[in-house]
Amino acid sequence: MAKIVESTGDDAKAKARHAKIANEKKEAEERARAKISDDKWKARRAEERRKEEIKKLPREERSAARKELREQIRHRKDVEKEQKRQLKEADRAKKEAARKEAEAKAAGAVAHEKQEVEEAIQQSERSVTAEAVRTEEIAEQVQETVAPTEHEEGVPGEIPAENVESPEEPEKAPEKKD
Repeated sequence: MAKIVESTGDDAKAKARHAKIANEKKEAEERARAKISDDKWKARRAEERRKEEIKKLPREERSAARKELREQIRHRKDVEKEQKRQLKEADRAKKEAARKEAEAKAAGAVAHEKQEVEEAIQQSERSVTAEAVRTEEIAEQVQETVAPTEHEEGVPGEIPAENVESPEEPEKAPEKKD
């Protein structure tokens, strides 16, 4: 049977340390997502300001400036798509790893449960066998105490009463003739 080890102070410290590391990773991911979102909105605001500036430019320079702005917007959108794709892949990989870990834990738990069940079956078989041996011993003891001994059966050499034949008619004595 598997023993369950209770947590000690070191285990509690390790758990706290691992929880802290997990929280730091989670916060770093949130900060990265927030930074991407902030950068996206900053770029959009800058593009809006650039559009307003283009309107103030002389007519000859506007088309070149618009073309340059459109190219910057296209580049920004491509970068955003790539970042979004990378985040999705990272999330997918993380979920897949968590799923595999959960499956491994479940498989380990199932294997552990199977082992415990097998041990319980073996233990019950041993107890049934031991109980059968004890039952046989008790039955032999009872048989010994119940079985008749020589003293109870009678005197050795004596014919048991059941085996003695009783005469059907008593013998008649011969009659005297006078």
